[in-house]
Amino acid sequence: MHPYKKKASPHDVVNQFFDAFSLATAEDYLLSSFKAAESMPVWKKSAPYDLIYFFEQLANLIHAFSEKVNQKNDKNQYAKCRKCINKYTVKQWDEYLHYILSFALSNNSLSEAGVQLELMHFFDYLKQLLATSYLLKS
Repeated sequence: MHPYKKKASPHDVVNQFFDAFSLATAEDYLLSSFKAAESMPVWKKSAPYDLIYFFEQLANLIHAFSEKVNQKNDKNQYAKCRKCINKYTVKQWDEYLHYILSFALSNNSLSEAGVQLELMHFFDYLKQLLATSYLLKS
């Protein structure tokens, strides 16, 4: 995944994400990629690049909310999003997203490869992040 660009504000990153994906599409990509990563079929909802782009934008959301926001208004507004991602370090998020994406686009499953992730918790946190950040879009 490409590196996060720190110049954009969390608000800009949210708007960019939801300009590219509706909430329903984002949730569908999330669920279908997790299913594909845990089972053998390769993700086929769309072109592989679409899923790669989705995961890049998802990583941007995580990175944007992982940074400390100095203004009091922003702290209150983004606190719920940060709470969703504070379950893991940014490095762990990047690693887990990489695993999900890689295995969703391969013929192997996470469990077959011996990769042990707390998939249900990870999925729930990401779904909460999507729903919470969607409320912040303008």
